[in-house]
Amino acid sequence: MRTIRLEGAAWRIDTTRALGTSGGFGAVFEGESEGGTAVAIKRLHVNQQQAGHRELRIARELAGKNYQHVIPVLDSGADAEGTGYYVVMARAEHDLQKIINAGVLPAQEAVAVLRHITAGLEEIANLVHRDLKPQNVLYHDGKWKLADLGIAKFVAESTSEQTLRDCLTPQYAAPEQWTGDRATKRTDVYALGCIGYALLTGSPPFAGTLEQIRQAHLEQAPLPIVDAPPALNLLLQMCLRKRSEARPDLAGVRAQLDRALLDKPPERSQLIAAAAADIAKKQAERESEIAESLRVQAERRAISIDGVRGLQDLFKQFFSDFTAHAPNAVADADGHTLNFGQGSLEWKVMWSGLGREAFAKSRWDVVAGALIRVMQPGKYLERSANLWFIRQGVEGAYRWAEASYVKHPLYGEDIPDNRSGPFGFDARDALVHADAAVGGATAAFQLHSPLVYIDGEDQEAFFDRWMKRLVLASTGQMTMDS
Repeated sequence: MRTIRLEGAAWRIDTTRALGTSGGFGAVFEGESEGGTAVAIKRLHVNQQQAGHRELRIARELAGKNYQHVIPVLDSGADAEGTGYYVVMARAEHDLQKIINAGVLPAQEAVAVLRHITAGLEEIANLVHRDLKPQNVLYHDGKWKLADLGIAKFVAESTSEQTLRDCLTPQYAAPEQWTGDRATKRTDVYALGCIGYALLTGSPPFAGTLEQIRQAHLEQAPLPIVDAPPALNLLLQMCLRKRSEARPDLAGVRAQLDRALLDKPPERSQLIAAAAADIAKKQAERESEIAESLRVQAERRAISIDGVRGLQDLFKQFFSDFTAHAPNAVADADGHTLNFGQGSLEWKVMWSGLGREAFAKSRWDVVAGALIRVMQPGKYLERSANLWFIRQGVEGAYRWAEASYVKHPLYGEDIPDNRSGPFGFDARDALVHADAAVGGATAAFQLHSPLVYIDGEDQEAFFDRWMKRLVLASTGQMTMDS
């Protein structure tokens, strides 16, 4: 054994005798006080350099409180010799994970354990645990008690957010912890729901690789537990809702656990609870669908933003190349219009963050769209085209591609449009026409020619095409065949 000196006293720790497996935030070892009382000592995976010699105030915050369901913390802080940060706790008999490893619990026993955990969370009203899991629920003096309070908060304040996420136990981490949002008491409620699943089934609700677990916590609805009472199923479904504000508070959890403890609830209660559990399941599924939809929307918006930035860079190069040979060409301050003689070239983003439904008929995967046009005075006023940020193939990258359209000779006459040559759509509702033009059925408009990519290796051909049109427009000579 060696001695560590913390804020309150000196303690002896035996680092060759671990108590349980090492967790994300630290490892627990056998220890004793100077008087020989057995204790458990946790050595955190945060050194004093990382924490900037920050104070670890766990013992100070919990001292003097008569907690019934929180493991007594006897001391904490940085070792005077600089060997790291430690938390000294009363030594428990075992943790809840040992019970889960031994086999699933009957519903009534599981409810009793959950009530103890809920009571502990209520006792620490001003603290969020942030890392609630079976290994942090200890059996001590005939009760289940919470351990490791304040450690996750200390790590969050002492290290990066990424370090905190790396330390969390994936199977019990709430959606907001995966996304880096603020943890609240309802974060612990989510973990409580995961523990309930583990008690009743032998494992938390989601398993697989780290990425699969992350996706499940963010998007998937947990399956109902077949053998669990309807009221308990309903509670666990509610605890595991993706949005934290949709989860019950601790008072609500306690009330539902008390109802679930009834040995023989009235028949009507069972019927109502079963219906409520079924509704909760459907709500959870719908919530998962919404979460998935929001994730996809956010992803497509991000792709769209990258695409628009790339298009801005492309036109910046276009304008620079043109004015290098024609110093009398004038670009506007925003870099969207280039005037040369009688002609002008203009481009603008018309659509961004498009969903898959925007091109449902054609099944084009387009996330953003722009319009480019060259204008000149005279009879033939402009030549335009749409630029689509479109996925190249089923699994390919997104690229900018050019498409122009013409009226269908048989079906387009009823559409009021004075443009005589190939053109691009410039109104928002024109997305319907752009989609229908390649949707497989006869429509008012059709593609003038196949898609032509304009970025990457195809950039020079795009520049040549539209620079030539601007040059012709500068003297009023551009035609629809230009």
